[in-house]
Amino acid sequence: MSIDIAETEEAKHEKEFSRLVVRLKTNSYQVTRGVERIGFKISKEIIILKKKSVNYDWISDVWEDDGVFNVINLNDCKDGIYQIVACNFKTDGDGNIDDYDLELIPYKKDQTTNGKNEIY
Repeated sequence: MSIDIAETEEAKHEKEFSRLVVRLKTNSYQVTRGVERIGFKISKEIIILKKKSVNYDWISDVWEDDGVFNVINLNDCKDGIYQIVACNFKTDGDGNIDDYDLELIPYKKDQTTNGKNEIY
């Protein structure tokens, strides 16, 4: 019995999905002008965790345009590890996906997305 390696790799690829796992980190610091305190700055940092992610090359296209602005719950999330999933799909007249938003959901090893859509 012989096994075709190309067929096996293709079958494996079909079973895999895209998973983008990130670490969300909040940074805050005081802003001063001389000795005068004028406010605080708060920023969110999203770091891609490459070892936990699978087939995440699509993110370069999304992220370069305005991907971070499409994360609908970015301000609601606390620091931690999240998976980015697509949601709120908008279609054109032919039923093709025209636009979508991204959402952070807490990441757990071997998790399902609870009905959320992964990008295949």
